[in-house]
Amino acid sequence: MPIRKDFLQRRVRLQRLGDGRFGAGWASELRPNGLVVTVSLPSVLSTGDRVALDIFGHDEVAQTIASVVRTTGQTVELAFESDIRVYRPSPEEPRTPIPEVPARVSFEGTALAARVVDASPHGIGLVSVHRFPKGAVVGIQVLADEGAIEVTGEVRYCRSVKGPREEYRLGARIQPPTRLDSAKWSRLLATDPTEDAKGRAA
Repeated sequence: MPIRKDFLQRRVRLQRLGDGRFGAGWASELRPNGLVVTVSLPSVLSTGDRVALDIFGHDEVAQTIASVVRTTGQTVELAFESDIRVYRPSPEEPRTPIPEVPARVSFEGTALAARVVDASPHGIGLVSVHRFPKGAVVGIQVLADEGAIEVTGEVRYCRSVKGPREEYRLGARIQPPTRLDSAKWSRLLATDPTEDAKGRAA
């Protein structure tokens, strides 16, 4: 029951069947009857857990039930239990993983540290030790290699995530950036996380 290669490095959503708890990550390795998922935060899953699995491709979603074979650090190895269903259109805008990019979120006159974990043409995902209210309009400065990118966003959700310290996962819908920042944003979305990882390891 293999998943097609074009689902590699796409966003994954996991929902544990026992309690309905959600997790998320990226399809980092495809296997004949399974998948390795890299998560941006320590996983809450354990060996033997069963999950509903969604992989969000460019214009399709792959969906199946899987069981956790092993968890090591920030990877989760899964074995498929049922046939893979692929359907379209995708219910959410495809996101690109953005590894190790710092950011600042300006709210009520204060610039607060954060880090980018993913982005899409009209949205951004960040992690911060600071909590932001849903509906708040915030200024976001992404400190990318190609230069700082300034955008304005509306907080769609901000929820606590478990890890070594208390942090919050923030999702924001961004307003169209200026022409200059729009070009930088497009380059950011073209980031190859595999190449970034190779560069950090070198």
